[in-house]
Amino acid sequence: MIIEYENKELCKICGGACCKKCGCDYWPQDFPNLTTNELLNVLEQGEVSVVSVLQIHFNKNRIPIGITPTLLLRARNINRPVIDLLSLKTTCAALRENGCKYESDKRPTGGRLLKPQEKRINQVCMGTPENMQKTLEEWLRYQKVLERVVKRFSGKNVMECLRENIRQLFIDWKQKNFEGVSSQELEEIKSLLPYLKELYPQEYEDSKITGLSLKRARNL
Repeated sequence: MIIEYENKELCKICGGACCKKCGCDYWPQDFPNLTTNELLNVLEQGEVSVVSVLQIHFNKNRIPIGITPTLLLRARNINRPVIDLLSLKTTCAALRENGCKYESDKRPTGGRLLKPQEKRINQVCMGTPENMQKTLEEWLRYQKVLERVVKRFSGKNVMECLRENIRQLFIDWKQKNFEGVSSQELEEIKSLLPYLKELYPQEYEDSKITGLSLKRARNL
């Protein structure tokens, strides 16, 4: 049973801090059909992205040795692509001056599970850890379908797309491409970067070369 916590008055006072951090997560039940073709049709409408939640694996010395992405669907963020496995999250594209463009029953389940609270500094309304774990559990059975969707849409497999996203993340961080990115998101990514540098050294080196090329181009 889904318990909804909509409180328009609190959200109006806040101004949508959670929406400005990123779009809400969908659950499989939000879609009438989860075949590859139907999900491709959903993505082509321009309001949903394939994203991932990353699990980093460590050895006994706490050195990162691998990474596993769990795929899911999320409301599209502004200036972010359809296949958005890892990036600096931006404001949800569905946010309007007067709130979400969707009525409550049309919003992603992840958004309906957020419990509005009194605004505090550097804090946004969050779902419970149990709900986040439930979101991942719900999507686990659809990983193969989402992998096919990524391949059909991008022409690349999941790990190839993830590598590209990580390289771009390094570049965005070096270039301080932070427009529309919340302070909380920056802190979360900052804590992730050391592990990504260990796991993806080539992408990190590539980003330095690309960043230098961009700097030179701006000086021409």
